Amino acid sequence: AHSILNKPAALDDHEQMVMQTHPVLGSEWMLATAAKRPYELPVLTLASEIIRSHHERWDGAGYPDGLSGSQIPLAARVVGLVSVYDALRSRRPYRPAFAHARVVRMMTSEADGQFDPTVVAAFISVAPRFEKIHQTGRS
Repeated sequence: AHSILNKPAALDDHEQMVMQTHPVLGSEWMLATAAKRPYELPVLTLASEIIRSHHERWDGAGYPDGLSGSQIPLAARVVGLVSVYDALRSRRPYRPAFAHARVVRMMTSEADGQFDPTVVAAFISVAPRFEKIHQTGRS
């Protein structure tokens, strides 16, 4: 898995398939954990939903279930956007980190595509705080 995450080139079909299994595997692991910890069932169930659906897209082109719009749990829509922000702001083996302003423009252009427009609007309203957190590592 680390070799796929750190690969300096585009993923081939097999590697892409392996990457697309992590939401299901992570969600199943979280549900198994929840079964052993009934006193934490609500939060672990929510965590499982987030893990499973954080790569879904508002327009339905995501994975693993091809959910769209409000079918995607709200918490997963938020975490999905934050995950993409972090990925774009971070250097990767195949590209440099993008500047905050560029990432904000990219996310704005994906409102109603990759992202829930309402979640994007909420992100835009606090985007300067994301930049500060990125720069300082604390809120």
